[in-house]
Amino acid sequence: MDNQRDFNEFRAGVSAACNGHWEEWFSLYVNSDDISTLFKRRNIPCPECGRNGKFFLASLTEGSGHCCHASCNYHTYDGLATICALSGNKLGDVTTNIASHLGLLDKKPKQVFVPKKPKVVKRTKMTEQEIKTLKNVLNSSVKMQEGDFVWQYLINRGLPSGLLSALCHEGLILSNESLYFKSDGNRYLGMVVPVKSPVGKIVGAHRTFLTRDDFGNVSKIDHEYNKMLTGSFEDAYIGARIELGGPASNAIGICEGIETALAINAMGVHCWPLLNTAGLQSFIPPEGVSTVYVFADNDISKAGQIAAAKCKERLTSEGFRVKCYLPKPPHGSQIQGKSYDWLDHYLSAVQYRKTC
Repeated sequence: MDNQRDFNEFRAGVSAACNGHWEEWFSLYVNSDDISTLFKRRNIPCPECGRNGKFFLASLTEGSGHCCHASCNYHTYDGLATICALSGNKLGDVTTNIASHLGLLDKKPKQVFVPKKPKVVKRTKMTEQEIKTLKNVLNSSVKMQEGDFVWQYLINRGLPSGLLSALCHEGLILSNESLYFKSDGNRYLGMVVPVKSPVGKIVGAHRTFLTRDDFGNVSKIDHEYNKMLTGSFEDAYIGARIELGGPASNAIGICEGIETALAINAMGVHCWPLLNTAGLQSFIPPEGVSTVYVFADNDISKAGQIAAAKCKERLTSEGFRVKCYLPKPPHGSQIQGKSYDWLDHYLSAVQYRKTC
């Protein structure tokens, strides 16, 4: 028991000495591509459950990691544990090795070794194939029309027809009758929405793969990756957004998903979807905006809440007025599945009005 307590105290000291420099220490053990992705606040495959794009660094300072998949919810409590999870090394070996480099094993170290940050050569533009794919997706799509399959899908999600009619005139949401799905090699109906960088350049397209049943009902295909972005260079989607409802005024709402943003717009707040938690954390308000409303997902994994808090902290430090809002299930209800978002809140409010 004493040995375990002694090790925990030793580990805490080593971890504290590494805080703020985990990117350098990761370079001794972890794949350089994973390091670059994690420290850009983007997700990699979870070392515990293996699901793609689910593991992220909950704290860059402390190096702790988290899987945002509800059935996994794996968590590493410091950078030492994260290194072990990603590299397969034993915690005792990693802790002792780093402590030796830091000079914590010797009373009077001659020289403290601190590794250099890994040099990663990053692409800054799309490949020819990525450009070709993006053009094919956009050129083979047409504006959503009243009554088409994308319209039916959004109606089935519970969104109001008046809002969808306005979106048809806006022309931002597109319909694609034959969208290629690489995961199984098949083609599906699809909802396509162009994604813009903070400077207004189209850097990709968001695709939702749809299917129609024998009764004409349209829904997402039954696959873990039924929503995907087209490929692009590493930092292409940092600060990216879908400008639903047109340019922002002096205030703008932001959230993760497209359907969530549509629900928020239906409730009277101009809101842009930013695709995911990484989008929330990297959002760059356009010129003229002074107030940002952050509509977070109420995730069981806390990923949405963490992203919203980090977004507020950064934007507040930059001089913006920021307010965060978190949806809560109706009184007495529990969150069903992995999250409760603002579309769920909107639908529960609509149902409440119908029963009154």
